[in-house]
Amino acid sequence: YNGYPADKVKGMQQDMQHCLDTLIPERKFVVKLKDTIDLPESCYYKPRSRWRADSIIHYQNRIDGKNYIMGVMSQDISTAVHGYQDWGIQGLGSMPGKNAVVSSFRVKNKAFLYKVVVHEFLHNLGLDHCPYDDRGCYICDADKHPQLECQTRLCEHCKKELLGKIKGRSKCHR
Repeated sequence: YNGYPADKVKGMQQDMQHCLDTLIPERKFVVKLKDTIDLPESCYYKPRSRWRADSIIHYQNRIDGKNYIMGVMSQDISTAVHGYQDWGIQGLGSMPGKNAVVSSFRVKNKAFLYKVVVHEFLHNLGLDHCPYDDRGCYICDADKHPQLECQTRLCEHCKKELLGKIKGRSKCHR
């Protein structure tokens, strides 16, 4: 989204492409950059001065319901979760679905933001959080293990489940 540095998006695109090529060599994903756009004011939550991730996902679905879209921004985002109406998050992805949004606002080491992107994309592909709470697994629940530097792979269970979900799907473009 407008306001996120173009050079950082380009680096994230390369990191994500490499990660997906390594993580799921059985499928070819093509990570593409699109022009930046403004967020609609209807997605802004004034009482807490943040953007509603669920509203952004619905907005992205309206502008393009055919392709996978990963919105990237630096502003704070939130959603209703864990019994809270407005919980600050790093990212949110439809599961399964074609839309997700991530924010660097809560990511301490910005170099690891691509891991949040991969995590949300895995939700788009239908993968739920790691049932073993494996802190090295990309799809580990951030509420339980928020250390992105530890996430370097899919555990065997999640990899097997993911391959079962993507088997037979046509090429996915982002």
